[in-house]
Amino acid sequence: MLRVENEAQLAAILGHELGHYLERHQVEQLRAAKDRAILSTMVGMVGGIGTFVGQIGLLANMFAFSREHETRADRMGMRLMRHAGYDGREAAAVWDNLLAELRVTGGKDAGKRGDMFETHPTTAGRRDELLQMAGDAGGNLGADSYRKAIAPLRFGWLQDEVKRGQYEESLVLFDRMLKKDARDADVLFSRGEVYRLRDDGGDVEKALADLDGASRLAKAPAETFRSLGLLHRQRNDRGAAVKAFETYLAQAPQAPDADLLRGYLAEMK
Repeated sequence: MLRVENEAQLAAILGHELGHYLERHQVEQLRAAKDRAILSTMVGMVGGIGTFVGQIGLLANMFAFSREHETRADRMGMRLMRHAGYDGREAAAVWDNLLAELRVTGGKDAGKRGDMFETHPTTAGRRDELLQMAGDAGGNLGADSYRKAIAPLRFGWLQDEVKRGQYEESLVLFDRMLKKDARDADVLFSRGEVYRLRDDGGDVEKALADLDGASRLAKAPAETFRSLGLLHRQRNDRGAAVKAFETYLAQAPQAPDADLLRGYLAEMK
């Protein structure tokens, strides 16, 4: 949900899942599983190398069957979202954004190929096929209405994203968000928190820049000042740490970590 940028992208995901249901893929998979169980028993009677080759063939057939379902669900999802008036090109955008995250850890070829038992089409191929299906018809995006709907939940999702610990992927996401709105205090705090927690070469300076920038914005979350205080404490800047902790406690006096930070303040003073 955090990675979806508008209603059209959400419609693409929901349309895909509805496509599985409408085309009765679950029923087909159950029937196929029963057939494969019978074939597997028969192959097992052969013994030796014949059993091994037979089992490999059954596995390949099973995963190819699953890939076909995914492709059919993509096509059904595209029809559903366009029938609802959404811009079909946003379905490709979902996979394009995912591809950017895959490449940060898997290299430039990530998402272009998989192993022989991959259950889904490649990410890049899926993106390209969806873009071709969408054409240039355009349609509704629903960006403003989507942002308004998720507003009460968004900061919690951002915190959950940081807690995942997949820092490189999170940074791709947060960079993309900040390109759209460089003054988004929640995302600026979140990116700074990722840098602070990762604490790799140069991350302390990046964390300080993001957290300090977020703290100067009108809607900075209170957690910004807690993280700033922890960062300044790590850097032995007691004056700045005390100021940041006091601001945090003034804004969130009942925070779960309030007593811990009051202890830090007592030590530093």
